[in-house]
Amino acid sequence: QGVANLLWAMAKLADNGQKRTQELNEAVAALLFHVNTQKDLFNSQGIANLLWAMAKLVDKGQERTPGLNEAVARLLPDVNAQKANFKPQEIA
Repeated sequence: QGVANLLWAMAKLADNGQKRTQELNEAVAALLFHVNTQKDLFNSQGIANLLWAMAKLVDKGQERTPGLNEAVARLLPDVNAQKANFKPQEIA
């Protein structure tokens, strides 16, 4: 949940006008690395939060890097695997 919260915080910063600095890009890349290496630890709510945060970052100008694409690709099978555990709000 910490990774998802940090990605959400960065997305919110971008939403509020934070410039896309090298440091911000590096922080996002570091967090995406954790998404890719710890994906088995995320529950349905964590997966939903991560996907929303990544979508928000892309909406605010985050480059579709190989790390971002890999994180999304690694989470999508878990959406199917855990589909019975998702609440309607997470699905929406």
